[in-house]
Amino acid sequence: MRDTNPEKFYPVKHGVVQKFDDLPKKYWDNINTEPPFDRKRGDKPASTKPRSRTSSRS
Repeated sequence: MRDTNPEKFYPVKHGVVQKFDDLPKKYWDNINTEPPFDRKRGDKPASTKPRSRTSSRS
């Protein structure tokens, strides 16, 4: 949801969402925006069903 609805997580100044304001700007190049992290505002989430991890440990 941070990518599809960033206004719910980040401040909005003059109508512009201030994404990644919680991370120093020098690190912004390290933010992964490749699929499935490439959601744009208004896009549907990459996955809508909950994922669960199952293990077959004995």
